[in-house]
Amino acid sequence: MDIDGLKAKIKSGSVAGAYLFYGDEAYMKDHYVSQLRKVVLNGPVPEFNYSVYEADKLDTERLAEEAYMLPLMADYKMVEIQAVSVSSMTAAVSNALSDIISELPEYFILLFTVRSGEDEEKTIEKKDASPFVTAMRDYGNIVKFEAESGNKLLTWMNRHFAAGGTPVDRAVLENMVTICGNDMYLLAGEIKKLCAYCGTRQATVQDVEKVCCANESYKVYDLSRAVIDGDMVRAGKIFASLRFASADPIMILGALSKTFSDMLLTLEGLNCGKSYSAIASDLKSYDFVIKRYASVASKRGSRFLANAVSVCAAADKHLKSFRGDPYTVLETAVYRIGAVNAGKN
Repeated sequence: MDIDGLKAKIKSGSVAGAYLFYGDEAYMKDHYVSQLRKVVLNGPVPEFNYSVYEADKLDTERLAEEAYMLPLMADYKMVEIQAVSVSSMTAAVSNALSDIISELPEYFILLFTVRSGEDEEKTIEKKDASPFVTAMRDYGNIVKFEAESGNKLLTWMNRHFAAGGTPVDRAVLENMVTICGNDMYLLAGEIKKLCAYCGTRQATVQDVEKVCCANESYKVYDLSRAVIDGDMVRAGKIFASLRFASADPIMILGALSKTFSDMLLTLEGLNCGKSYSAIASDLKSYDFVIKRYASVASKRGSRFLANAVSVCAAADKHLKSFRGDPYTVLETAVYRIGAVNAGKN
């Protein structure tokens, strides 16, 4: 089931059943968890019809008993199991939950929220799934919450600005995503700040740059842009700010490598006649990001970028065996990239 299907199901009022929520987009996940809770918490005696358990403290026998207790003065009864780890679930628990899910009464809402992580996603999505996941596929509703992107994210942001009374245009929305990222909890907070700052006047790109906090990934992009521009003084200042903020060296290197790699792929895609939209789809990005990559990357060309990717790969290998200060490895890599004057191809 996708999010639109879940939304329609909740709107219909026919919400009984088992649900498995997983994925990295916490904002939307929490929103729909709250929507399901409202079904029972808005009733006359919610304390009798709603229970919540941590997965590591779950008693499956007690859960089975609770599933067959009729709701009190309400249409539904709900149990929420939080912080589920499907990848580490024991066979005994998996089998017990499978039995409960397959025989769930028509008045019962059973919600499992899964911890974020690649291992959890792989476990849920693999073909030879556990009895628990198989039962959820056969009898329940599995919903993956992925980071919103494209027009859906921009539309969501626009609604929040409208609620705050601040007019915005697409350029402002795109600039916020560029600087702040696409985490919806973070964006919601930054939108509130911007609305408080701008009030009822039109927000501008300059307002975003003045008020909103740049995430570390954007700072790394800014670092790559400074290196490409040949401005090593500015690159050094950005690197120093990342180090001062104790940004994870592995994160910095990974983001730097991905930025150079995506720029290289953008240039190669354009050379092959691909559109910005097609490249954005391939890289799971946005048209405006790809256009920005193309503009920046064209200053130095594919040879420079290929070397940058190679230097990042060598630095990654070095970091795994280096016992000294990891920032030294990163700083050396940055200046090695900047020292190359490959020119345009």
